[in-house]
Formats: sequence, structure tokens, C-alpha cells
Amino acid sequence: MKFQLIYRIINFTAPSKPPNISQIYYTSSTSIRVHWEPIPQEYVHGRLLGYQVEYRRIEAGLLNTWKTITVGAKDHAATITGLKKYGAYVFQVGAFTRKGGGTLSKAYMIRTDEDGWYLNYLLIDFVFFFFFAFQPARLYCVILFLFCMYFEF
Repeated sequence: MKFQLIYRIINFTAPSKPPNISQIYYTSSTSIRVHWEPIPQEYVHGRLLGYQVEYRRIEAGLLNTWKTITVGAKDHAATITGLKKYGAYVFQVGAFTRKGGGTLSKAYMIRTDEDGWYLNYLLIDFVFFFFFAFQPARLYCVILFLFCMYFEF
């Protein structure tokens, strides 16, 4: 009994179970927030030092390197800023002890926001309608422009 207790205290390893990402969403056109559930203590195997959020941008034809944000053991969320507008990113979260990092969570892909492009189109619609729709010769051009803009021709 005494030997088993000493063995368990000395034999620390990295966490054997990854945290589960519970929420991931964009907070702006250049930032994403990630929330995760903490690892149950029986899977930590020592003193939990913190979590690492790993992410990389996905681009056609390019292989981007993984970037890492480190937060404390009591944190269960992180906001990643400085991302590209309307960029696609892959996120994973892992925990670490003094023996190293454990396995990473399931990967999630998300895009940042588009930076209000829809509101810009509405403003353009209003301006064109107000200034040009009342002139019969230009009404056809306005309708054609709006059709092309909405259906992305």
C-alpha cells in the first residue's frame, strides 16, 4: 500500500484525456473565442499547469504553421485576436503538466466574420434607389446592378 502511494505520487505523466471544446465563435472580423470543459482530475496525472490553444489558418495551396496561445489552469476560454478577416481557421485545445502536453482535442474549423459587408450592400442599395430609381431611363440599370450584386454575377 505504501509503495503504491509513493509510485503514484512520483510517476506523473502528461494528461491522458484532452479537454472538450464546448463553444467556438467569432467575436469580430479578426477574432475568435474558444471555450472548453476542464479535464477531470483523474486524467490530469499531476498538477495541471495550463491549457494550450493551437490554431492555424487554412488557405488553398498553403501549409500554415500552428500557432499556440497558453492560458492558466483556471482558465477555460481564450480569445484569439489578430486573425485575417473572413479567414478559415482550425482550432484544438490541449492541457499540460510539468511532464508535457497531453493529447489535443478534436479539431474545429471556423471562419472569422465578414466585417459587415451585408450592411454595406444595403447602404449601396438605398443610395442607388434614392438617386436613380426615380429616373425611368436609369431604372433598368439599377435593377440589373442589384440583381448582379445579390446573385454575385
